[in-house]
Amino acid sequence: MNGLTCRIATDRDLPRMKALWQLCFGDEAAEIDRLLSHLYAPGLGLVLEAEGQVRSMLLSLPLTLAGQGDEALPARYVYAFCTHPAVQGWGYGRALLGWAEEQAAKTGCAAVAMVPGEESLFAFYEGLGYARAFPRQTRKGVPAAAPDAVIAPVTPEEYGVRREALLAGTAHCRYPLPFLEAQQALSLASGGGLYTVTVGNTLYLAAAEGWAGDTLLLRELLGPTEAVSAAASALCAALGRGRWLLHTSGQGEPCGVVKWLGEARLEGCYLGLSLE
Repeated sequence: MNGLTCRIATDRDLPRMKALWQLCFGDEAAEIDRLLSHLYAPGLGLVLEAEGQVRSMLLSLPLTLAGQGDEALPARYVYAFCTHPAVQGWGYGRALLGWAEEQAAKTGCAAVAMVPGEESLFAFYEGLGYARAFPRQTRKGVPAAAPDAVIAPVTPEEYGVRREALLAGTAHCRYPLPFLEAQQALSLASGGGLYTVTVGNTLYLAAAEGWAGDTLLLRELLGPTEAVSAAASALCAALGRGRWLLHTSGQGEPCGVVKWLGEARLEGCYLGLSLE
């Protein structure tokens, strides 16, 4: 588009990116700084500039789409994608996203993925060649009778190792350490954290966030399905919340979209953490 420049962000762009992020999403400045401290690195921020102003931005974060066997496809996760309200509908966001896809393809990525901020955006992305993807199960309940359980916090490094063990043999998204550190930061800031929950002899892995009043949001809770509600109840009671909402792997509604950039494809991937 004439007069527009899509480019890799520099450190000097960060104040303008933060301002645009806050304007579009309404997040607190401290939360934006907390996330960027883990997620931003040279080459991962992309901006569209018009007349000297950053009008659209996104983070293009690396992840891996892991198959049931040894298959592992490099991909990009688009995060904090936004366009200034004054120029929404002008095609700026489409231009920047298209350029992000080109850059991802040049580096050998097989796909670009994201989680739309609201249901209406699924149709928008489908019009750009994306397909609904990343099914997950969702459950909710209250800790009416929390079982005996052993709950222990874990580091992002340990979370990643245990997560890969629990998801071995399934198609899933594998995250680099900075992504897991960002999730921990979100969790801790909201009164949650990263935990193992042991119910009897069964181990579960949880990324917990305080959310919507007295609700504990388990961004993901991984482990055998037969006692997943018991694990959720135990953690909910331990963190002093009155109800829980959990996401876990398995058949369910897609929570995101994906655009394949070549012939290689991996269907039915579990996404899990999305820093929503």
